Amino acid sequence: MPLPPCSFLNSIPLKPISPSSSLSAMNGCCGPQCDGAAHIQAVIFDLDGTLLDTEKVTKNVLKEFLEKYGKVIDREQEDTRLGISQLEAAIAVIKEYDLPLTPRQFIDEISPIYKERWPTAKPLPGVNRLMKHLQKHGVPFALASNSKKENVDAKISYHQGWKENFVAVLGSDQVKSGKPSPDLFLEAAKRMGVDAAHCLVIEDSLVIGRWRMSEGITNHGMLANFSSLKTIFPSSMHETQVISKHSVTGVDHMTLRVGVRAANAAGMKVAAVPSQSKADYASIADSVLHSLLEFQPELWDLPPFEDWVDSALPIEPIYASGLFSNGFLCEAEELPLLSVVLLCVWKPEESDACQ
Repeated sequence: MPLPPCSFLNSIPLKPISPSSSLSAMNGCCGPQCDGAAHIQAVIFDLDGTLLDTEKVTKNVLKEFLEKYGKVIDREQEDTRLGISQLEAAIAVIKEYDLPLTPRQFIDEISPIYKERWPTAKPLPGVNRLMKHLQKHGVPFALASNSKKENVDAKISYHQGWKENFVAVLGSDQVKSGKPSPDLFLEAAKRMGVDAAHCLVIEDSLVIGRWRMSEGITNHGMLANFSSLKTIFPSSMHETQVISKHSVTGVDHMTLRVGVRAANAAGMKVAAVPSQSKADYASIADSVLHSLLEFQPELWDLPPFEDWVDSALPIEPIYASGLFSNGFLCEAEELPLLSVVLLCVWKPEESDACQ
């Protein structure tokens, strides 16, 4: 749900999570997956909205492009297209706005604008922490994106060590079919030398769950919603309060639930971060997370994190764009954007953890 133009920093309630809490409490986990039976040997990441906050830096590209043709963007309609392939998006946009372009012309015109914005995309909270942790413990991980391989390489090239640490980096043009086909995930598992049944897939939104409908593999999927279309920082500044949601207006609620059910039917574990009520997904998702900082490796039989210091977790800077004044963080789409950088630690007790 889109936020109003300006919102109080303390407008989102917090449920802090202690490192000493049980796995069930830490992960919203209440089913048989909590018994340690899920033995994960490798991790497969999506890219956009999962590792990198590309949506934030590119969200106005289509708006600016359409203005050249005298068209006004329909934000609600565009939000329903998150996660589809480049060609599918081109065909849909041309039809929706009646543009005098072929799909190839559209892609050739708009792609350079996107590429100009990619260098400014920041890693999402908890991403570097998790990747360093996996590397330290010898857990292989791969990248499988619906973007073309050359675009994937360009996006990650601005982040030191990323490309070298992935066992495999795959784009949709390297397999027979991109998502929703399972080809990308199967190829990633093959290149890591790990059976698909022991792979954890980390994705960025519930909409991605629709990709699993045709998957005949048994792997484990985690859906983590990290789009920063809108972001609020409540005053007590626990990381679990940094809530970022896809706007799913226009996407049928049952369609989203069917996506998660499809992942279940494919034999995968699902950790969901829904835009709708958490209760709507409690019975069909294996775990519900706010961000990767809530991810508990032990749940998947992976080595636990070792970076807690006296019940506090030092975290990376958090970046937000908008107009920040007198306790407000306002979306400033038509104004020059100011960057707010907050250095925090995540603490389990109810206190102001910003240092």
